[in-house]
Amino acid sequence: MKRRMGFVSNSSSCSFVVIGYKISKDNHIKEKLMEFFNKDAWNEYKETYISDWENADQYEKNDAFLDCQDFLPFDVYDNEEDGYSSNTHMVIGDEIARSDDNQMEQEEISVDRLTKDDIKLVEFFDDNVIDYEKIVLTGTRMC
Repeated sequence: MKRRMGFVSNSSSCSFVVIGYKISKDNHIKEKLMEFFNKDAWNEYKETYISDWENADQYEKNDAFLDCQDFLPFDVYDNEEDGYSSNTHMVIGDEIARSDDNQMEQEEISVDRLTKDDIKLVEFFDDNVIDYEKIVLTGTRMC
């Protein structure tokens, strides 16, 4: 009988490439990002779904950040489900390539491109004295 050693799954997986910024994992930073990029929608969400934000537990806050991810002009990678596993850092950036169970298509993408949102994000980091490192993140996650 043959044995398979290593990763075995019947689930689908997706490979991805992200260009972004690695920063400390901190919900306070996430909240400031929400306020900076879409304050009105963020405040409306909190008023509607969380009666006492200051006393909300960590799980409620994490759920709120997940629900409101679309308020941001980029993606936040901060847990294994996102394809990034770190207890101390998260990555904020743009997914520039992905594949679903197939070979990733060949594509050329200029890494020099900076959008207005990238510039605003770096200004946000600088204004809030947040250390950051520009990185390319590659990985696989369930899809």
